[in-house]
Amino acid sequence: MYIKDEPPDKYQCLKIPIRKILHKDIDNNETIQIINNAVMRTNVITTKTYFLLRLWVLQKYNNQQEIPEITEDTIRMCMKSVMKSSAGPKPKGNNLLLLQEFQNLYSFPSVEDGKNLSAILNYYATTMITAIENNIKLHFMDYIHRFVNSYFKHLYMEEIQDKDFKKQLYTELKVVKNDIINNTLLCDTKYHQWINETRYKIVPSEYDTNYYYDIKATPQKYFKYMIFMNTELERIEGKMFQFFPLQTNIIPRHIQIDTKALIELFVNEKMGEYLDNIEKYKDILWSKYFNIKQSLRKYVFDYTIITDGYGVSLRFLHKNFVEQEKTKKERMKNGRKSLKGLTKEQKEKIKKDKEEQQKKIKEERKQQRQSENEKKKQIPKVKKSEKPKEEIPLPEFPYIDEIPKEQLGGKHIFIDPGKRSLFTMMDDDGKYFSYTNKQRINETKRLKYQALLKNYKDKLEITSKENTLSGYNSKTCNVEKFKEYITEKLNVNNELYALYQKEKFRQYKWYAYINKKRSEDNMVNKIINKYSKDHIIIIGDWSIGKQMRNFISTPNLTLKRKLQEKFKVYNIDEFRTSCLCYKTEEPCKNLYLPDKKKKERKIHSILTYKMENKRKGCINRDKNGCKNIQKVFKSYMETGERPEKYKREYKLE
Repeated sequence: MYIKDEPPDKYQCLKIPIRKILHKDIDNNETIQIINNAVMRTNVITTKTYFLLRLWVLQKYNNQQEIPEITEDTIRMCMKSVMKSSAGPKPKGNNLLLLQEFQNLYSFPSVEDGKNLSAILNYYATTMITAIENNIKLHFMDYIHRFVNSYFKHLYMEEIQDKDFKKQLYTELKVVKNDIINNTLLCDTKYHQWINETRYKIVPSEYDTNYYYDIKATPQKYFKYMIFMNTELERIEGKMFQFFPLQTNIIPRHIQIDTKALIELFVNEKMGEYLDNIEKYKDILWSKYFNIKQSLRKYVFDYTIITDGYGVSLRFLHKNFVEQEKTKKERMKNGRKSLKGLTKEQKEKIKKDKEEQQKKIKEERKQQRQSENEKKKQIPKVKKSEKPKEEIPLPEFPYIDEIPKEQLGGKHIFIDPGKRSLFTMMDDDGKYFSYTNKQRINETKRLKYQALLKNYKDKLEITSKENTLSGYNSKTCNVEKFKEYITEKLNVNNELYALYQKEKFRQYKWYAYINKKRSEDNMVNKIINKYSKDHIIIIGDWSIGKQMRNFISTPNLTLKRKLQEKFKVYNIDEFRTSCLCYKTEEPCKNLYLPDKKKKERKIHSILTYKMENKRKGCINRDKNGCKNIQKVFKSYMETGERPEKYKREYKLE
């Protein structure tokens, strides 16, 4: 049985222009200048850090050395290597060796000023690890698919021109990819030698539970396999991927400012006194530099803002978590106190002991999981009817068969999502409403801002300078070629930093955000006015696997979440709801009409079908989808099953 467990979000953010929280009675320009300066310096430091870290990983791989785990300490030492020496304590032990390694890896023409940025850069270190690991977790399986496809496309470059050969090849490769991921050998025997030679260059021979779980648990273990695949793609001139994220866009990005960062940026005298007593002084400091009157119900201001110097997100903490956060901060403060007076060596030892303890716990958990899996294999299988019903938390958008039917009663809106018409919807009475991609683009003024930014960049001669990078490949796995890219990219950046600091770039980003929110709010209000707040939304589970070529990107999940703010939203499996006619339950065909040059053109939005009188009928594709979703839903509510022809096991003639 599924249960809906929805604890409150720990944090909520309120996004507004930064000038709305500045005092009118102090020098706002100076405050903005200090924040902008911190934003610019942080962006330059993090850009160089990403470059250096990627180069470091590549160097380790090419020297056939083990790639060490990238930790926050690794990132801090990397950041330190691109900054001017500070007056604080110098790194020792492993950190000193790391720092020297980074300094010797690449010689930057200039070092950056990291003064009073330690708190901000510490947050960025965490953000960078998240970005690095998410790139692996979210894309590794896609990279396997791309590598296998590209490799065999290259191998059968001439034969693949034949459509039948191409179709057969991709059918066979599907099994090959499954063999690699599932550690099996079920594919055609002609691929066996290649799989046996290549498998463990693509995936590790040892893994925990399965590859899907292992990637989530230890993502950085997969660096060398990603580099191998990318190197091979580079060799055969296939489409490469970015195995390591880079920060290439130099429009100023957001930084996180908490009370510690506020003290470092704005307090010039008795900084130590303020840093030692953050809880005591935080209200005084925030009210001195900012006038934050905004509030959110059941939330309190968390003394943290995220800003790019133009827009700002005020972070609020839910009241349920206030005491928990206080206890956590008190524990951290006591931990810092306990380290006071200790030598660097003693601190290093405590840190190493802690790391060893964490590794031990991790290993014990792994062994426990393996032991439990072995025990499960030995337990005789229980019949489905005998199994006790477990309470499983509901997914974000549960399917209609995952919840009790009683919750599905009432009035309904049936939605068929798509690319051109983002949402085509219909209620129980057949009243239609649509929210199209064209409408969204007009309301958000997306293309307008793109054109304005392009013209502005052309006027400042930014585009022509950036075009010099077209001769370099940021995805290369060749160390020397990547060094050449870094050199050229930094030269271009140095010319463009001052231009990209102009407020207009961040201003257009802000306008785009405001228009997007306004468009989404208008969409929800129109749905409420057209139908009602009490309607339950039944939406097709269509999702686009990857961006369609020559088609502007569109949201899907974002809009579903927006609907969920006002309505109950449930998924429905939309298998065959697009291809079958809702009236006859027979396959539809696309309508073709001649254009001005008498050439037959497919009209994607219109489907044709044979009516009962054998004549040809036409129907709007999206409306047909809505009708079919309604039909499947009604069938489920009445019989507990889908109509026969909408079942996956039913074979169409």
